[in-house]
Amino acid sequence: MTGGDRHHLEHRHHQHDPRRPDPDRPDPDRPDPRRHDPHRHRPRRLLGDRYLVIADADVCTDCALARMRDMDDFQLRSRHREAVDVGARHPFLAALADAAAALPLPGPLAVDRRTLATERVDFVCLEHCERAAAEAAAEATTDAAAAPPQPGAPGAYRSRPLAASFAAGHRERDLANPVAGPLSAGIDIDLASHITAKSSGFFMKTGPYGQYTRPWGGHRSRTIDATRLGLLEGIERLGAASPAPAAMLDEPPAGARRVGLDAFGVPGDGWLLPAPEVRTWTPGVALRNGEAVALPTRLVAYDAELTDAPFVQESSNGCAVGGTDREAQLFGLLELIERDAFLIAWYGGVPLPEIELASVRDAETRWFLRRAELCGQRIRCFDASETGIGIPTVIAVCESPTGSACVGAGAHPDPERAMAAAVVEVASDYQVVDLRLRQRRDEIERMLADFTAVRAMEDHADLFAHPAARPYLGVWLDSAGRPAERRPLAALARHPHPGRHVDDDLAAVLDAIDAAGFEAFAVDAATSLSRRHGIACWKTVVPGLLPIDFGWPKQRALAMPRLLDRARAAGGARGDPEPLHLVPHPFP
Repeated sequence: MTGGDRHHLEHRHHQHDPRRPDPDRPDPDRPDPRRHDPHRHRPRRLLGDRYLVIADADVCTDCALARMRDMDDFQLRSRHREAVDVGARHPFLAALADAAAALPLPGPLAVDRRTLATERVDFVCLEHCERAAAEAAAEATTDAAAAPPQPGAPGAYRSRPLAASFAAGHRERDLANPVAGPLSAGIDIDLASHITAKSSGFFMKTGPYGQYTRPWGGHRSRTIDATRLGLLEGIERLGAASPAPAAMLDEPPAGARRVGLDAFGVPGDGWLLPAPEVRTWTPGVALRNGEAVALPTRLVAYDAELTDAPFVQESSNGCAVGGTDREAQLFGLLELIERDAFLIAWYGGVPLPEIELASVRDAETRWFLRRAELCGQRIRCFDASETGIGIPTVIAVCESPTGSACVGAGAHPDPERAMAAAVVEVASDYQVVDLRLRQRRDEIERMLADFTAVRAMEDHADLFAHPAARPYLGVWLDSAGRPAERRPLAALARHPHPGRHVDDDLAAVLDAIDAAGFEAFAVDAATSLSRRHGIACWKTVVPGLLPIDFGWPKQRALAMPRLLDRARAAGGARGDPEPLHLVPHPFP
């Protein structure tokens, strides 16, 4: 007997039994849930040609539709996706949509038109959407009450646990899904990773030269932690891309100190244009005293849509997220310090003292090192603290039996944290390097023959996938000129109790920046997405530190006097007649 037949017989039995109420006749004493359910009549709209969205009228799907089209264009290399599956529609779509609309569930629902797969989704308006300002104002009042900050464990360094950013109904999948994911169409979990748990994704951007990807990723010992870290990096990348329209000004705000190009230590001929002009300014703050400043927008955002000619290609260097403003500012500054020391050591050809790996105390770092050894990889770590401004800085190099190599770096007042950051990078990347060599061997060989062919970010790391690039790492890996004795990791510390409190470490970092003759600034890079997840996002800037650039013709560092001065002070820049190590840096 079919379900329909059974229902028919039961219905007839009820009609002939006066003791039982008629299910088709409403009871006047009980409200009809079909009439009183507010979810039943929620509007429905199509999202592209794939999804039926059931959501309140004030939910904006414009950003999601734009992202979906960009992803289709990239994956199919065509604007005619409808030629593949246009008209595909499940015969029960209307019935399921009616049922889904009646469910007493919060938030929008998306129904796949072909498979009827239904899920709750979260639509987010990004900063340049017309509704973003209103959404941000609403979140300021509702989210603060709905998701109060969760404190970290007693004695924890971070202000709150990693999981707190995904509490109060804000799930990991809300950020990466094919319907409305602002960070990716999905989360790629690398099950083939030998040492670390790795998660990654990417979102699409469109520029003057077409489409390009903005990848993000996380690596830890647990997949859930790697996924959450990767998603937070994606939020950071969005924040660093471009200020909100209200933060891009034709003139500095009244009373704000103008920080012009001359403060950045790059001579006039060191920019992409011989006579660069600053036409757009972004408000910021001096971290030492809170003074209001105005910074060139092109030097605080890597993807701002400006009308003036580009004189630099900025990156997300110096941008970080955190549970508090000071936490994000600290880690943004540490990234700047790490890159400055790394570039001085690399381009200056500075021989670095090797660190004794047996002196590492952090359990997770030791575990990564043992796993690498088991996998046949040789990780060596070097002290680059004195090449920069004196904050403990570790450079890690992973050598593969195939001849490939990859590098990573980390900086932190606590040497253990600096070491952990450097080691986890190479422990995650060495398999990628081997893969890239198989995929791009011919291209890499052309880049080795002509460095001007090194143009994109990935080219720098891929160059050292080839065994022929191994001699360029010799200044660190070979013994000539390097101190014979290895030093314990603890010897890198400059303060008695680093790594106990963010405020203390931030103060130590600002002191080191001041002592080196520089000044630290920060720009609030918070977005509706970062606010929704309860995290701070800041872009930090220290004019005069060596900036990291990608593409061999775009290296500002090579034109800055600081490079040669610091390299010579650290025992490098000894070549004759060319004192510098003129090889593209291997930073990923």
